Amino acid sequence: MSLKSNPSTAWGSRLEVTSLARSLEELCARKFPVGGSGGSFLPVGKARAEYERARSRLSTFRVECESQWGQAVTGVELSRFRHGELFASDKVIALKRLARTPAEVTEGFLTASGSVDGYRIEPRDLFWQRFRPAVKALGHVLVVSPPFGMTGRDYYESAQGFNGLGYDVLLMDHQWAGHSEGKRGHLDSGFGVARDVAAMAEFAHRIVEREYPDLDAAGVTLLGKNLGASAGVLGALTLNDLGRLRLDGRPMPRGLNAVLVSPWLGAGKSWQNGARKLASRIPIVNQLAVPGESPGVILDSPRDLRSRFRAMERAMPDITRLANLITQGERSEGRIYVIHSRTHPYIDPVRSAWLVSRYAERGTLRMVDHRYLESRHSKSLNRFVLEGIESFLQALS
Repeated sequence: MSLKSNPSTAWGSRLEVTSLARSLEELCARKFPVGGSGGSFLPVGKARAEYERARSRLSTFRVECESQWGQAVTGVELSRFRHGELFASDKVIALKRLARTPAEVTEGFLTASGSVDGYRIEPRDLFWQRFRPAVKALGHVLVVSPPFGMTGRDYYESAQGFNGLGYDVLLMDHQWAGHSEGKRGHLDSGFGVARDVAAMAEFAHRIVEREYPDLDAAGVTLLGKNLGASAGVLGALTLNDLGRLRLDGRPMPRGLNAVLVSPWLGAGKSWQNGARKLASRIPIVNQLAVPGESPGVILDSPRDLRSRFRAMERAMPDITRLANLITQGERSEGRIYVIHSRTHPYIDPVRSAWLVSRYAERGTLRMVDHRYLESRHSKSLNRFVLEGIESFLQALS
């Protein structure tokens, strides 16, 4: 089942549109003064007038950029997106900011279908974006599995950095946010997340086979954070290599390596975590919109906290089954590189240490300052991730 947007929802909410227009104005003021884009174009006045003017400016800028590129910003029909016009405008701004073109950053949908232990998981259309290398390609594809509540758009800057080193990057949206099929702020099960990552890994493997068949460093590495690391990446690796996860069609390759950032294998016991759980019960704030390509809720709002705890509760039974398999010595065949903080207030670092211990010489634990894990744009965090990837490549040489 594909996602469809109609004309009334193609642009999203008024707040999303006007906020994205402000982002455009900031971009134009700093780097790209294009035909009449300067100055403040959101005058004090009626909200509807502001909204219409914002839409007009975003549309005009998109037409200008597509004319310069000689192609549309995306090859996907805009009706496939939740808010197609909003997505297109957001991508135009991102490409201009990163000095990239639509030919270098592409997107599409794939259908994930398969089973775990013989039990069928409902098929789901997954959205992906591919960032091609900006320098000579290594032939290695990095698949990024975002944490709960985030999307591939939250990792544009990371993808750009890896592209500059020759890596091909595949960003995915999970069922809980973005353009993949699913309900915002919800997940079906932990194994459902694992099945989706497995489908994306198989897609990345096809890219390698088709485009990088003869390069020494050719391969696929999975990167995940929080729930996207544990239920997603670790789940896909373990279940696939044990023969418990089966995709319809071509299988996910076995023995892949992975970098896991703060994998959620259990909640931390800090007072902050207790406070967050208590705050999630406060009966206020049903929905708070945030600008641009976002999960649709403000982080740490009561609604967002409730969604997070519900998601963890839905994922925990499958994560427990996964941990039991690993305890029994049934683990994936590749290497893992785990990045965590000794003082992470929400995700238990002891569980990460336990996980690495079960992998023995094939596991590495990198303890870092918690500040490096707070931002997905942290250059230090990207450096730690790169250390893990390079350690895998060195092991092959």
